[in-house]
Amino acid sequence: MKALTGRLAALYNEIPDNIETLADIGCDHGKIIVAAAISGKCKKGIGIDISSKSLSKAVSHAKNAGVANLIDFYNSDGFSVIDEKLSCVIIAGLGGIEICNILSQKHFANLYILSPHQDAYLLRRYMINNNLKAIKDYVIYDKNKYYTIIVAKKDKCDYSETEMYLGKNFPQNDNYALRNKYRLEYINTLIRNTGNHSDISFELLKEREALLLWQKSKT
Repeated sequence: MKALTGRLAALYNEIPDNIETLADIGCDHGKIIVAAAISGKCKKGIGIDISSKSLSKAVSHAKNAGVANLIDFYNSDGFSVIDEKLSCVIIAGLGGIEICNILSQKHFANLYILSPHQDAYLLRRYMINNNLKAIKDYVIYDKNKYYTIIVAKKDKCDYSETEMYLGKNFPQNDNYALRNKYRLEYINTLIRNTGNHSDISFELLKEREALLLWQKSKT
């Protein structure tokens, strides 16, 4: 099996070793859950995806890798098919709204590995309101895109308003600053092109405020 790289490798590396049960919601072709089963990171895997086409590829991938007996696959949109406590759950590659909707479903999990591809602030706001504390919150760069990765557990959430929009940059890396510079220029360009702040969404303007505070702190 080909080694995982980039975003997938970063998500895989956040999975603790020797856990009982790992669920990957939105598993796509099953690359992470299969890699975890092969390496022994989890004793049992659960792969879930709303796309039956993607799920069939994940099932084939598990069979070809010789770990089909270690993974249960379900065509579903979240936790509804799981009635057991999970050691760890991965929810990645979805928007912040979709991840919030999934987290709102009844479930039991010790650790969450989350990676929204947009609207990360909505996920962080949900975490604030639902006592989900970030252990890690950092940015990676893969295939010309910036991705947020959040590792969390049930506890009181301590995001500041600025962190809700920008994240914590923990563990620290240079991608955080590069992403922030990119986002600030992107929003400023939108404002220049429209010529009016009122044409920009409230949340984008709040993000810009956070970015300007971050920029000022670096000078």
